[in-house]
This record gives sequence, structure tokens and C-alpha cells, in this order.
Amino acid sequence: MNVNFTLRNMPRDPEKAKPSIFAASVLFFIGMTGLYVLPFIMALIQLLFGSFMISELTGIIESMYYIVFIVLPIFLYAKRDMASCADVMRINPMSLKSALLCVAASLLSVYLTQILTLVWSVLIELFIGTPPDTGFAIPTTASSLASSILFIAVLPGISEELLFRGAILGAWEEKGSKKAIVISSVWFMLMHGTLMGMPAQLLCGIILGIIVVSTDSLFGGMIFHTVYNAATLILAFVLNQQTQPRIESTQTMYESIGGVPGLLQLIMPAAVFTLLLIFVIKAIDSERIKKKGYIFGYPPAERREFTFAEYTVMGAGFSIVFMNYLEDLLAIMGWI
Repeated sequence: MNVNFTLRNMPRDPEKAKPSIFAASVLFFIGMTGLYVLPFIMALIQLLFGSFMISELTGIIESMYYIVFIVLPIFLYAKRDMASCADVMRINPMSLKSALLCVAASLLSVYLTQILTLVWSVLIELFIGTPPDTGFAIPTTASSLASSILFIAVLPGISEELLFRGAILGAWEEKGSKKAIVISSVWFMLMHGTLMGMPAQLLCGIILGIIVVSTDSLFGGMIFHTVYNAATLILAFVLNQQTQPRIESTQTMYESIGGVPGLLQLIMPAAVFTLLLIFVIKAIDSERIKKKGYIFGYPPAERREFTFAEYTVMGAGFSIVFMNYLEDLLAIMGWI
């Protein structure tokens, strides 16, 4: 990258040389608005067509969401100064070694987040209520698995990385790369709007940010994200094929895993996979250290106050986030 956020004389027009925090907040707001509109579109389609080809139409509508509410706004914004935006959003090539390490990190993260989500789900069940089934529909055939990988793995993996590790992380790097990774990860988690997925989404967001800054390439994040989603789908597909129909159990999730002893048994594999993941991330970062030394990303620029416009658009985006999480909380508590 050529942009130094600590310098006043940034390349080209300073107003166009990087996505601003205001622009990143607008893009986030557009993405959140699309998520809020999507259920109404799906309900309208089901009302008009009933159950006829509903699964195929769902995939098409979800793909249109990513194209219309994420990719297109980013493209229109970047078009004003494509070269500079591509530079700051890290549209750079990466080595084959780094790409393979991103795949390894993604596969390790799948197992680790499964454990993390299980423990988190038990805690929610114990202290709040029964978590609703908000996961994706598990594909039952090879053809449905292939279409699910396209709509749930590839398209989101590319689109969400353009938004979060491209525009949002790039814009917030005026506060320093480390803070930008944390902020983009929190926004990434918030966009999903489910209490159940919060720890896994936050962890993946942080790993993705580290990978993108370390490799200086958004493609690293896209590879990790796509492989993670695809592996989750394939794992669910395989387990579903091997699992026989079971009688509805009255046990709680806490009881089904064996209570405290069952939870303790998860510590050792979680620790092992965490160490392996740290090793892989360090291996990814080693190439950056060879090329650039021990400086990670960019230091913060001169401190400035947020503008009223920035506060307004961020508040608009977070208001939608609040409504999504409130609805999810009420569902868990059994109030709706």
C-alpha cells in the first residue's frame, strides 16, 4: 500500500484517496437496510408463489441482496477514484503459500468456532432462554449443496470482505490498523444480528482483519471467509446424511452435553486448535515481517473529532442493529 495515514499530503485528492469513515458508515447502513428489507421481500414472494420453487427463489433473492446492497454501492463509491480505493482496500495479489495458509486457518477456525458456539449456546440457554433455530437450511442433496456453496459461501465471502475488510477497515485505519481491525470485526458481528453467533463472528472478524493486514491483500480474507462458509456447509451436509431421525428429546442442551464434565472435556481440543490457529496466523504474518519488519499495519493519524454527519449515519445503522438484536433476544426469551 502507498497510503500513509500519518501524512497530510496523501496521494491524489485527499478527499478521494481513501474511503472515509462517513462513506464506510453509509455503506454499512445500506447493508443493514438490505437485511431489514430482505424478510419482507421473501414474505411477499411466498405470498405470491406459495411454496413453489421457494428454495430456488430464496437463493436468487439472497444473491441479489449481496449484489444490490453491498457490491454495487461499494463499486459506485470506488468508481470516483478506483485506483486509490483499490489501494486502500488492499486489492493486491498474494502468494500461493499465504493462500494455502489462509485455507488452513479457515478450517481450524471452523472447529474452534463450533466449540465456542456450543459453549455460548449453553450459557444463553442457562441464563436467558432457549435459543431459536436461526441457522441456514442444511442441504440434503449434492445439487442443493453446490447451490448453497455458491449463495452462502462464495458470494458472501467476496461481498462481505469488500465491505468489512475493504471499505470499513480501510476507512477506520485513520485510527490505526489495530483499532480498525477491532471496529470492523464488531461491525461484522453486528451485521449478522444474532446473539447465538456473536462470539464466533467476532473471533472470525478479528482473524480476517489480521490476515488481510498481514498479507496486505483482501484476497486473503475472501479465501478464509469462503472456505469457512463452505466447510461449515459441507460439515453440516455430511453430518445430516449420517444422522438418523431422532425422537424429540426433552433434555436441555446443557444436559445433552453432559453438564459441567462435558463442558470441561471441550477445553483440551479447543486449546489445541487455538494453538494451531495461532501458529498458522504467525506463519501468515511471517512474510510481512520479512518484507516490512515488525511494524503491523499503520499507526493512527492525528486525532480528530467525528462530524455530525458521521454520528448521524452511524446511529442510523446501529438503530437497525438494535432492532435486530432486540427481536432475537425476545425470541430467545420466548416473548415472541
